[in-house]
Amino acid sequence: MQLYQEAFVHMVAKAASLPKEQVAALVKVPEAERGDFSLPCFPFAKALRKNPAVIAKELADGLETGELFENIEAVGPYLNAFVSTQHVVKRTVAAVRAAGERYLESKDGDGQTVVVDFSSPNIAKPLGFHHLRSTMIGNALVRIHGALGYRAVRFNFLGDW
Repeated sequence: MQLYQEAFVHMVAKAASLPKEQVAALVKVPEAERGDFSLPCFPFAKALRKNPAVIAKELADGLETGELFENIEAVGPYLNAFVSTQHVVKRTVAAVRAAGERYLESKDGDGQTVVVDFSSPNIAKPLGFHHLRSTMIGNALVRIHGALGYRAVRFNFLGDW
């Protein structure tokens, strides 16, 4: 989402002839129904000598959505931007295809160890379908941590013998 936020900040800063840093400091992520990014126009009122609602309306009318945004609208003194879902999907699918199985891997956990204690089926009891749940969750956690660069250690307690 950083790409979209930076694009929104750049567009608004250019249209309002304001420093990017000033605009970036004000951009927030609102409730989902209000868009993906929201910019209150109150702080610009004094510098631009206009009502914040008028500033928001003028910015909304003057900004091109391009391929990154579905809609940019003024709601009172706020300028709300809606990121293009189609663009996000297209970009994500391309990244997944390019990275393959390595998509979302990172080195955040390099040099760190995590121990995941999860069940194995109890050898003293009949195996039931419900026993698989915690085993599958534990295995998924180990694989996720491994993809993040951690040395993931599996610990299984085999029954009560």
